[in-house]
Amino acid sequence: PLPAAYDDSWAALDWVRSGLAGAEPWLSQHVDPARVFLAGDSAGANISHHMAKRIAKSDNPDGKIALKGLVLVHPYFWGNDRIGSELQKLNPFGAEETSESLIDKMWKLAHPETTGCDDPWINPGMDPEIRELAGEKVLVFVAEQDTLRDRGVLYKDLLLKSGWKGEVHVIETQGENHVFNLYNPDSTKAAELMDQFVEFINKS
Repeated sequence: PLPAAYDDSWAALDWVRSGLAGAEPWLSQHVDPARVFLAGDSAGANISHHMAKRIAKSDNPDGKIALKGLVLVHPYFWGNDRIGSELQKLNPFGAEETSESLIDKMWKLAHPETTGCDDPWINPGMDPEIRELAGEKVLVFVAEQDTLRDRGVLYKDLLLKSGWKGEVHVIETQGENHVFNLYNPDSTKAAELMDQFVEFINKS
């Protein structure tokens, strides 16, 4: 259960930092520590957000990662109060329950000790430290038919209102659902998403 996934992800980043400090010569030879990006789909996007916060708070001078940006694909954010797309009670997978009910249950299953769906681990709007995010740019992908769509859009507003100094952009894919790019990676729209993903990194 959580927070194991966050701790494991931080351990991986810590390994990269130690490698840049000399423990792994091939990393220091081939990696530009000033152009590091974190990215993830769904729960992976949630984890990337929290790793960016943790990087900003880290004071380890050895192998320090200068995070350039984040790419969050259909981020797994939620909350107690329903907003926008969550009010439609979408049920795209044919389950007997609505997506919003399933999302509530999945979060509590993943994090049994959570305080609920307004826990800052899943609801950035309840995080007083959201402005302390490493990186200069953030790209958020949302999908039109995704129950989580409006949480991704809200994330942009939360960052800007918090006083965070970077740039944040949202790209919406019409007619698609949550992580469609993983279910149909050879589709035209998945290819478009990947092109936009790559362009964002190359231009940052």
